[in-house]
Amino acid sequence: MPPLVGAELIQTPVQLYRYLLRCCRQLPTTTMQQHYRHAIRQGYNSHSDEDDPERIQMIIQRAIADADWILDKVRIKALLNINIQIITLQLLTAFLFTVYQEEVRFIRHGLQLWMNCF
Repeated sequence: MPPLVGAELIQTPVQLYRYLLRCCRQLPTTTMQQHYRHAIRQGYNSHSDEDDPERIQMIIQRAIADADWILDKVRIKALLNINIQIITLQLLTAFLFTVYQEEVRFIRHGLQLWMNCF
């Protein structure tokens, strides 16, 4: 699945360039965005003299696949971070519940001892 809608309509290097720059906006940090914008600009400039239509189409398809891979990697990492946070919260909740139960048992035991004194 392409990272953004319209990937299948890309026919020219300029369309590819604009598409890849839009993909950069989905990256989580400005540092990553700047890095990939620079890489896109460098790639565009280095292939600007390409005139073989088959080679241009091959470059377009490869660039779209690479953008898809990078954005999937970022999304998977974000999902893993969310899952780790959820698991951490679940463990913390279980721990606090256990501590709470122990406190309740301690208080009940103390009340029973106190009640037995009368």
